[in-house]
Amino acid sequence: MEEISITANGNAYQIQPPMSVAQFIQAFGFRPEKCVVNLNGRLMHYEAYCSLLLKNGDVLNIMALYTDDILNG
Repeated sequence: MEEISITANGNAYQIQPPMSVAQFIQAFGFRPEKCVVNLNGRLMHYEAYCSLLLKNGDVLNIMALYTDDILNG
């Protein structure tokens, strides 16, 4: 399958589909359940982006949250 182009946090990426939003986040070493995701201007719940497949032209904004790690030492 042909690569698709997406933008994440202002950077362009070429990815090999099929790839979910959660898989994309994991590829960078982050835990998807600890992230806030905005996809194409819409805030996404973890349950939704766990299985949502990225499409050509998608724009992601991802913010990792680490409050539990900070609070628990």
